Amino acid sequence: MQGLDGLKICAILRAKSENKMIPIERQIFIYQYVQTHQLVTIETLIEQLNVSAMTIRRDIQILEKEGKIISVSGGIKIRQALIEEPSYQEKLVLNQSQKAAIGQASATLIKDSLQKSTGLTLYLDAGTTCFEIAKAMMQYLSTKIYPPLTVISNDFAIITYLTLQAPRVHSPFSLFHTGGEVDLRNASAVGNYAAEFISHFNLDLAFISTSSWDLVRGISTPSAAKISVKENLLKACGQCILVSDSSKYGEYGRFKICDLTAFDCIITDWKLPKAVQDTLALLPVKLLIVDDIGDID
Repeated sequence: MQGLDGLKICAILRAKSENKMIPIERQIFIYQYVQTHQLVTIETLIEQLNVSAMTIRRDIQILEKEGKIISVSGGIKIRQALIEEPSYQEKLVLNQSQKAAIGQASATLIKDSLQKSTGLTLYLDAGTTCFEIAKAMMQYLSTKIYPPLTVISNDFAIITYLTLQAPRVHSPFSLFHTGGEVDLRNASAVGNYAAEFISHFNLDLAFISTSSWDLVRGISTPSAAKISVKENLLKACGQCILVSDSSKYGEYGRFKICDLTAFDCIITDWKLPKAVQDTLALLPVKLLIVDDIGDID
């Protein structure tokens, strides 16, 4: 689409002015327009093309499936490559309410799984979203006796927090850290040593985080050191749950890890655009959208 010559562009603009553009011409115009403006509202596209909102949304769905754009609330934007993840300290203040809501909903799933089991082996991936899961989980573990729980994580903050909170737990409770190369920006262990450690466990439930995800590219990362850890998690877990706030949808890293269909469930927040929710709902993956207090819609 980017290689159009002057004659084609003129033909499209002429068709636009006469309101005779065919779908492919509209889609070319939309793609080029959003490339120029980065973020474009649905209303702007309706005005520019003089067509209905339904027509614009059909064109957007096609462009999104082709991996060229991403829907946001009320409009579209160009997909962005993630060159480097934010540091742990930066992540702590980003989208805090969404992460807390995802944490609450995830902890409820852990509680329900524990109550149905004779014991649970759980993995919490690195990151501030999984840290919120750990905090919410402790609210349950400190108030009632549950079957034995083993928690494994590659995140130093999560393991430190759970270690300090362990005296409050009334049930048998074990903790493991994966060890491995330390990612200093994100306070977690990565690389082959961490991946090898994970491979020795049969995980009942794994909450897996990501810095970037979408329908076309699945989950990805700018860090090669994280690939083997994520891949071994997917092999080791009985139920794999992707947890990621909506702001990360549409971004992508240099290295693809897996398609979204590798997960049993995706938990994200209410700010994910409705058009994206509807598309994801077509996948053979359970989609859970949490509201601002952690309830599942």
